[in-house]
Amino acid sequence: MDYHTIKDKKFSFIGGGKIAGIFIERLISARVTKGTNIISSDTNEERRHTLRKKYGIHITDDNRESSDFGQVIFIAIPPGSVKAVMSEICKAFDEYGNGFDCYGPDIYPSGHEST
Repeated sequence: MDYHTIKDKKFSFIGGGKIAGIFIERLISARVTKGTNIISSDTNEERRHTLRKKYGIHITDDNRESSDFGQVIFIAIPPGSVKAVMSEICKAFDEYGNGFDCYGPDIYPSGHEST
């Protein structure tokens, strides 16, 4: 994906920690997009508000809201949270019928098959 392909797209960050903050800062400073085209979901309210104040981005505590906003989605969460968060996001993709496919071991609960 080159610069012109991602220019002015909407970006979602699942997780708002240090890694997400670095990517957000770089996207804005490189003028790839504006803060108004970025959303970050995070469980830490103080961190969410810090990101909003510093970069002018949208914030939420809802991963599904965040994933629905973006055309490009970054997963920036601790490894121990990946399975639960990806399961949540993949279920939302299925419900919204937005054309995303989620693949990977143990993303879906036993007995559920992705289509």
